[in-house]
Amino acid sequence: MGMLWSCFRAVLSPALSTNSRFSTKMFIMNTAKTINIQELSQSERILLAEELWDSIANDENTLEVTESQKKILAARLSAYKASPDEGSSWEEVKNEMI
Repeated sequence: MGMLWSCFRAVLSPALSTNSRFSTKMFIMNTAKTINIQELSQSERILLAEELWDSIANDENTLEVTESQKKILAARLSAYKASPDEGSSWEEVKNEMI
């Protein structure tokens, strides 16, 4: 589990049942609704964003690609296969950004 989740558990552990991950997460979710994000420090907000991202990445197999997204991906792949040398390399793009 992520660092923020561990912090929540450490702070709230007396109120939580360690035997039920689901009820613990539901308690955290219900509590999180009352948190004013602007009251969190910058580092706490970064940790929260990391925890959210980790929760999405852990469920990546449940994310569905829509038909319209599949069509866009197929068109882009076809364009690449037709002209693989067209466009810019990662090094070129990175150098333009710096």
